[in-house]
Amino acid sequence: MDTINFRVYEIHIAFAHDHPARERLFWQGTLRGAIGHELYTRFCYHPLKCGNTCQNPEECLYEQIFGSQPGNDRKPWVLSSLRMMDGQNASIRLVTFRKPEVYSTAIMEAIACAGKRGIANNQKFEVLQIFEKVDESSPSIREEAASMLAKNGADFPVDMQWETRSPLHLTHHGTFQKMPDTKILLNAAYRRLADLSLPETETDTEKVYTLPANFFAYKTTFRRIEEVFRDRYSTRQKRSIRMTGIEAQVYVENTPLWAFLLLKMAGIIHMGKYSVFGFGNLETSLVEYSEG
Repeated sequence: MDTINFRVYEIHIAFAHDHPARERLFWQGTLRGAIGHELYTRFCYHPLKCGNTCQNPEECLYEQIFGSQPGNDRKPWVLSSLRMMDGQNASIRLVTFRKPEVYSTAIMEAIACAGKRGIANNQKFEVLQIFEKVDESSPSIREEAASMLAKNGADFPVDMQWETRSPLHLTHHGTFQKMPDTKILLNAAYRRLADLSLPETETDTEKVYTLPANFFAYKTTFRRIEEVFRDRYSTRQKRSIRMTGIEAQVYVENTPLWAFLLLKMAGIIHMGKYSVFGFGNLETSLVEYSEG
């Protein structure tokens, strides 16, 4: 997974007027549409000729960032839910990968333009500050992982805890997992990272990925688990779509160190279904970790 390259940013914005509470849920979905409009206007080379198939995908940033194929969860960015600090000030979390520096610049410029134009009933906002979450970006994560693996080895047993920052939707054999097994969780994490390691032109996302065989016996304790749902309106399908997931805090004993590192990296860039809409953001930490 050394080919994974991603950056994490926190963007602080201020609305021109108090933002109604009823409009905060999935506001990032509306913002995503506005970003797509700005990118299309700025970067699409032949809007009348392309139709549903981009004629210049190697250069068109709209195609690379937003894509033209619905349901593609390998888009190189994720936008989190709006987090309100007060009635007018808020923050959103942006994760970009593959070409993070190029894509993040284009997306943040599009966000600023969308704010000036106004979205969702002409709600205008201003981008105040942008912070890169250096400790969550790939260079820092890889450096931390390399240091821990060098000191202890990949199979060093650890206890870890993972907690959802946004709902998590995992399936196994087509069934939604309300209490996901740790192996299912790790397979989903491995698949997410493997998919994003593929070249941009590779479309075989149905490839089966398997974890290393040396997975220890473990004990999983669900300290908190709740099934939740979010409704969003799809302008493409012209109907409301219900997205389900779980919110949980889970303690896992006696897992190899590589499993913790895998889950930590995948959780930062989001995993599972609906990740492109901000689902599947996990915070993973070691419990009583001791160096070898």
